[in-house]
Amino acid sequence: MSRRNRLRHFVGDGVWASICEGAAETNFHSFASTLTPFPQYISYLSSSQNFAGCWFQLWSDRLVKLAGGPKPLVLTGVSLQAVTLFLMVFMALSNAGLLPFMIAMFIFTALGGLAGPVWNSWIASLLPRRRRGFCYGVRNQRTYPAQFLALLVGGGLLQFLTPTATGIKGMQIAFCAVFFLGFAAKLLSLRHLILQPNVPYNPPARALGPMALLKYSAKNPEIRKAAIFFSAMGFAVTISGPYQTPFMLKNLHMGYFPFAAAAAALVLARFASAAPVGKLVDRIGYEKPLLASSFLMPLIPLGWTLSTNFIWILMLQVFGGVIWTVFDLAVFNYLSENASPEHRQRLFSIRHISWNLAAAAGALLGGLLISRYDMPMLVFWSSTFARLGAALFVLPALGLISIDMLGRPLARLRAGLRL
Repeated sequence: MSRRNRLRHFVGDGVWASICEGAAETNFHSFASTLTPFPQYISYLSSSQNFAGCWFQLWSDRLVKLAGGPKPLVLTGVSLQAVTLFLMVFMALSNAGLLPFMIAMFIFTALGGLAGPVWNSWIASLLPRRRRGFCYGVRNQRTYPAQFLALLVGGGLLQFLTPTATGIKGMQIAFCAVFFLGFAAKLLSLRHLILQPNVPYNPPARALGPMALLKYSAKNPEIRKAAIFFSAMGFAVTISGPYQTPFMLKNLHMGYFPFAAAAAALVLARFASAAPVGKLVDRIGYEKPLLASSFLMPLIPLGWTLSTNFIWILMLQVFGGVIWTVFDLAVFNYLSENASPEHRQRLFSIRHISWNLAAAAGALLGGLLISRYDMPMLVFWSSTFARLGAALFVLPALGLISIDMLGRPLARLRAGLRL
């Protein structure tokens, strides 16, 4: 298959996956929030989801070898995700309750956790090494507008369909509609994945099980460094991350459409920054973008503590979208360039495992803080300092960046805090 067709299916898969994410996946926690009056349950749910994704990723090395390559395993995972979304449609329509929906979300996330790192490894083999940033820029220029529109459509459906029927029935119809839209988009995404070529698979001499994979990452110093950093950042981010949805819907009493608009602002910012960030990372490498985005990351939860004005929240979402675009692409290039093709799958898996395992602990801590203290802003302050610690201490300590790259003011601050 020509490079142009590979890029076309790479973009097509991303567009429909983004529509599914914008219309359905973004509203998973919104629907769960309508089923329980306790916002800490959403954090506990996020914790269990991250743990599920982590557990399945531990088996990815053996499952890829068993499936005969990354493509069959990705197709299996995405197909089962589509089935789970189809079941969610009936759950929303029949008012099945919180527990069945939590189980469905748990399964959906676990399947995504299994397919995600395998997909990354497969796509990295399909794209030209020196054009990966450009290819992702092209993809993001299509996927973010699609996700932006899907968010607005999903928010509009929830906002305007909910009052059309009495009581709970209107809400059921609205969520049934957005989950069905996500199901249809997931099927179209699957079609583009099927049309991608199955690159030659050169498996490692020995496929590793869960414990062997953990031992492998512990013995390899470079992988160990990366795992510690991703664990620290994943823990810090998810202290406050899962709480944002119930905070906006419950504490700030936002309607579904303003909530969707806030989420769409982040997507719009990622779209606008995708192409220039891709070119920048291709030109100067991943080190400085990773450094800059990591040090700016604490400002995101800090912003939630400063104001609850809707315009401020939109501006904060735009800022967060740019930071996450830089961070994600820098991380992808870092992982792609620091592993041979036959071991790349392991490195992506270890990245996701370390992030999700720590994220489960972070979300659990956030839920405990919400339930124990009547201080909604405490989770945002906790996340701010945890992210700052990951950037200020973990990055330099592990040698992922040098002290000189911090610049004199930050280096002095770090030295002073250590004293």
